[in-house]
Amino acid sequence: MFPDKNYQVIDYKENLHQTDLILLEGYEGDYLFPSGMKQPEIKLIKYAEKIIGYVEYVIILDEMEIYRILVADDWRGRGGATFILSHLFKYYSQVKKIHLEVSSRNKSALALYIKLGFKEVGLRIKYYKDGSDAILMTKNVFSS
Repeated sequence: MFPDKNYQVIDYKENLHQTDLILLEGYEGDYLFPSGMKQPEIKLIKYAEKIIGYVEYVIILDEMEIYRILVADDWRGRGGATFILSHLFKYYSQVKKIHLEVSSRNKSALALYIKLGFKEVGLRIKYYKDGSDAILMTKNVFSS
């Protein structure tokens, strides 16, 4: 169980409007998905009554693809990303593999993903606008 009871995960579609996400620095808007592709789910991270971040992902069969995790700058390093990822791991127990990508420059995110059991499975050289590489990571989830 997560130690701080003030953290909550809520469903974006049922609770808030997209403008609430825009208040989070770093939110870039919706992705454009080709017709027929599954649209992402969004879960919000709240602390007390304040939205402090979100995760955007899809589940296809028994795999999850995490598109984006964002925690507000002034809330980083306080457990929000760990909390939301732990929630996803527990809530979606049917998932066998979880995939994500992270910038090679985002050392704190890399450390978190490694701590949570993600392994590097690929690299996209100079993938991002700033010239950084995209590190592809996967976590194999084994149900007991």
